Amino acid sequence: MARKISLRHAVIMGVATGAGSAAGSVAEAGAELMGQPLPGIGPLVTGVFVLWCAEKLDRVIADDQEKN
Repeated sequence: MARKISLRHAVIMGVATGAGSAAGSVAEAGAELMGQPLPGIGPLVTGVFVLWCAEKLDRVIADDQEKN
């Protein structure tokens, strides 16, 4: 049986994944511009940023819901 995902969680993960992907691309480009390509820096930065962004968005949305 599949679990349903709420709209709130879908939006949080969608935004966090998009932002994380952009951050990973910037990290890879920055490493290449420095002349020192670092293997795996893009996926690492993407993963860390997705988790950080999802946690922050969850807190912001929770704060807004508590006020209403």
